[in-house]
Amino acid sequence: MRKEKIIVMMLMTTIIAVTLITSIQARPIETKLRYFVQDVNQDVFNRGFPVRNNWGAAQSFKVNVSELSHAQIYLRKFGNPDFDLRVELKENGINGTLLDVDIFSPGSINSSWNWLSVDFNNISVNSNSTYFIVLSPGTGNNSYGYEWGYAFGNVYDDGSFWFTRDGGDLWRDLPTRYDFTFRTFGYI
Repeated sequence: MRKEKIIVMMLMTTIIAVTLITSIQARPIETKLRYFVQDVNQDVFNRGFPVRNNWGAAQSFKVNVSELSHAQIYLRKFGNPDFDLRVELKENGINGTLLDVDIFSPGSINSSWNWLSVDFNNISVNSNSTYFIVLSPGTGNNSYGYEWGYAFGNVYDDGSFWFTRDGGDLWRDLPTRYDFTFRTFGYI
């Protein structure tokens, strides 16, 4: 009797195992592997461009990722700015579609040169589009503000240095003369 019970239990265990294996093999398991990468690394720095009352700055760039997680911009504050730094991500033009905004108080920005991380919340991006990191023109009443580092020459081929000195009514680009100092990160 005991032998029969053991044989029946072994047989049932085998049946259950085969059933489980068959059901697992019958259902495809879908996984999407994402790899976090640094996409752009323009880390050449020669001088700083001021973002202050009515002055703004932007850098256009291309992506090789499917999601943009964040950027780093090389900057510092000078003096005691009386306005927050507004960093925008735009698509297909300096006045194009606004994709995300990150705002920093003057107290959160260092007065020495440093990489500032700007969170873009894993926004879906397309390699056929052009994107812009825009530091909106300052709205303060004093001459203090922030400086975004930049490099002399065309050190980043897939984008341009942009600036405004009139509050954003007219943006100018200097595609072969300068590039801002920035990095982008995302998922492929």
